[in-house]
Parts: sequence; C-alpha cells; structure tokens
Amino acid sequence: MYIERYTDKEFFLLFSAFDENKSWFLDANIKNYLTSAVNKDDADFIESNVMHGINGLSFGNLNGLDMCVGDNVTWHILSYGSEVNVQAPYFHGNTFSIGNRHRDVGTLIAAETHSLYMKPDNPGIWAVRSATNVMTDTGVTAFYQVNPCGTTQTGADGAASGVTRRYNIAVEEADWDYAPRETSLINGVDLNDPRAAFIFVRDDDNFIGDTYKKALYREYTDNTFTNRKPRSQEDIHLGIMGPMIKAEVGDKIEVTLKNLASREYSIHPHGVFYNKSNEGTAYNNGHDGGALPGKTRVFTWYVPARSGPGSKDPNCIPWLYTSGIESTRDTYAGLIGPIVICRKGTLDSNNKRTDVNKEFALLFSIFNENKSWYLSDNIAKHAPGRVGSDYGDDGDFEESNLFHSINGLLTGNNVGLTVHLNDTIAWYLLSSGSELDMHTIHFHGQTFSHVSNNNHRTDVIELYPGEAEEVEMRAHDVGTWILHCHVLDHISAGMETTYTVLP
Repeated sequence: MYIERYTDKEFFLLFSAFDENKSWFLDANIKNYLTSAVNKDDADFIESNVMHGINGLSFGNLNGLDMCVGDNVTWHILSYGSEVNVQAPYFHGNTFSIGNRHRDVGTLIAAETHSLYMKPDNPGIWAVRSATNVMTDTGVTAFYQVNPCGTTQTGADGAASGVTRRYNIAVEEADWDYAPRETSLINGVDLNDPRAAFIFVRDDDNFIGDTYKKALYREYTDNTFTNRKPRSQEDIHLGIMGPMIKAEVGDKIEVTLKNLASREYSIHPHGVFYNKSNEGTAYNNGHDGGALPGKTRVFTWYVPARSGPGSKDPNCIPWLYTSGIESTRDTYAGLIGPIVICRKGTLDSNNKRTDVNKEFALLFSIFNENKSWYLSDNIAKHAPGRVGSDYGDDGDFEESNLFHSINGLLTGNNVGLTVHLNDTIAWYLLSSGSELDMHTIHFHGQTFSHVSNNNHRTDVIELYPGEAEEVEMRAHDVGTWILHCHVLDHISAGMETTYTVLP
C-alpha cells in the first residue's frame, strides 16, 4: 500500500477552463487592456476570454515539475468549472498507478480530484496534457522533466527478457464509408428518411454524405509493403482502426511505419516505454517527428512491468496508439488503433490469449470531419456547392460531419461481433475525441466483470476521452443483442451496433 510519507515529490495540477467573462474583473480588464470599444456579447470575444490551462497557465508555461528517475511521485489532479471541464490528464513518457492499476490517462469532471502514484523510469522532458482534444488545442498542456540523477537504469532495462514482436504498418489515404448499408440495422429505418439519421448520409451538392477521404493504419505482411495483410475473421471487427498491436511484459515491439499518405504522420503509443526519438509526437522538445510522405521509419518500444497489468488489473490491458504530429487533426483523419499488453505467458504462438475465447476492441468516438486534414478534399469531391462558401457558419453542415461511431461505423454496420454460448470474451473498450466523448457503454443480454474495478459485475461502463479499459464477459444468453453508448444524443446519432451469441 502506498504511504504518503514515502513521497519524494508531490505536485498539484488543476485542469480548468477559467471563464473570464464571468469574473468580477471583466469590466476592469476591458478598461485596462483594450484600446477600443468591444461588444461583450460577441461570440469571438466571449471565446477569447475562456482560458484553458493547468494551474492557470497554458501552452507549456507551467514550470517546476522536476523529478529524478526512481523518485516516488504523487500527482494530485483536480478539475473545476463548468460542464465543459471534462478532463483526461495524460502523461507522456511514463505511466502511473491508481488503485494498483497501471494507466497513463486519468479522468476528471468538474470538482473531482484523484491522486496518482508514479515511479518514473524514463528520463526526458515529457508532456502532461488533457487527452480531451479541445483542451489540447486550447492549451491544457505542461511539461514535466525526469532527470537521470546519476542512474543509467531505465524502463527499457526491465524489458529485455521477452521476444521482439514486429509489425509492418502503412499509413494510407482511402475513402471510408461510415454507413455502407444506409439502413439502421438496429430498427430497420432507412437512414435517408429525414426523420432518421438523414443529416449524416445526405449527399447532395451541399452535403458530403457518409463517405470521406481518410488516413488509415493498415498492416502489411512484411517491410517491403508489397502485400497488405488481409484481416482475419478475428480482426475484421476493427473497422476504421489500425491493427491490434499485442505484446507481453518483457517484450520489445518494433513497428516499421511506411507513410503512403500526402503529409507527415507518425505512430505514438500510450503505455509502453520509448525514448524521445521513438515517441512519435511533435511538441518542441527534441523530437524528430514521424515519417514524411513516401518515407519509412522504425519505431522501437519496450514493455516493462509498469506497461502491463497492475495487481488489480486483468491479464491483459488495452492502450491507444495514434499519430502525434498534430494529434487532434491526425486522429480525426482516422489514425488510431489499439495496443494490448498482457502478463507474461498469456499469449500463444499465434498472438492469441490463452485465457479467453474471443477478443474484441471497440472505439467509441465522434469523428469530427470538420477538423480532419481532408475536409476541403471531401467538399470538393462530394459537396461542390460548398466550394468557396462560408460553410463554417452553417450549423447543419457542421453537424452532418460529426460521426457518432463505433469503430468508425454507424447504426449496426459493424461486422464480426459473433461469439458462442459459454465463450469468455475480452472486450477492449476505447474512447477518443472531445469533451462530448464521455461514453456509457451498455451491453444488452449479458453482464460483464470489470476486473480492474474489484471485479464489479455490471452491464454499463463509462469511458472518458483517451481512456481504455478491458471487461470480461461469459456469454450466457443466445441471441442478437444491442451494444451502444447509452448517452441518448449518441444513440440517436448512430452510436450503436449489435453482437450475436450463437448456440
């Protein structure tokens, strides 16, 4: 059990959006700092006064977060403010423990606090930020520095006992259809009916429809990138996501990334150990980024014990990987996938778990195509009436580009979610996006055990942006069942699908 007196360093981080429009001092600030008259009801002026930051400082201006490799560090994380203060504090470079579970993303709503324990093993200057996209974009980022302090030991030294697992992954630009069958497979409604999800499939000269140019991670058989690896029946459910990267504690992971797209992209992992040149991010602290168009890079990651399950976790825990050159736009463009790290001895020679019958990874995310790199390309191809127009001021158009999806698919278009009676299933549940990506994931027909939450048995689990959790289910009821986010707006926009339990 962690005891407070053994803390070497202790930090308090307040993640908050200070709304200066509601400060007692707004009028004084206008008088002192503006040289011309202003309309206090102007939307741009109001937005300019909502100051997002950590401890009241934005865009890396917070100082003093210094520690040594091996220190016992306690992070007290806090949030305060309005309903938009959904925060997901994410620590690059190191993981933390909370309740004997290993994570790198914390969860906060307004007025909530948590204490996280970290024993850093990775020297360098690392970002700590909110994994909620709007918070990252508006400055909720700081840096913490881990100094060697005389030691040469790092987390990589504890990850040399296993095997090297190699993945060959390309970034490809391709058209992605959010609704290949423009019918709700939940209730049979034609999505082209204006009373249904019409706004998301409308494809006249002023609306893009349900097919968008995206950038996707896709796996190849070897590092010549000649033959794309066909998705097996076990992997076909992944949809828009890249391949499932799996390893055990003690392993090394090598990802050869070939960029076949038109702009620089990378691959940035959560959870595992990497040095600065293998981080795959683009903040200004000595990184060397990703792969330029047409180029190939090898990313090497290690899997120390702190990257795998904690003592209260299940045998395998999920993490996310994304492109990190410009994280918000890269992920909305489509570059995201799951990592699964298991206890030693859990995976067989085919990389399958020996303790469960089936594994499924489900990403609950509102893909905001308004912020994708390819919005102008999609307008030019599918909505020529918008070319040259001020489409950003059209609320219907903006709404039509928000895809409330599971693995990038709407209203039951997912495939491959089939099990048999008495199968044991590991569900890896992931979330990514904005403050709206708080999801309450509900399984009809069966219950599951959330091992990381004291084996709590339920049929609903909540997820914050950037978070990943595993739950385990024994299928006990034959039939085809609904699986959805139970936030009503998300249901009505298509964030639901079905899974089938066969006799």
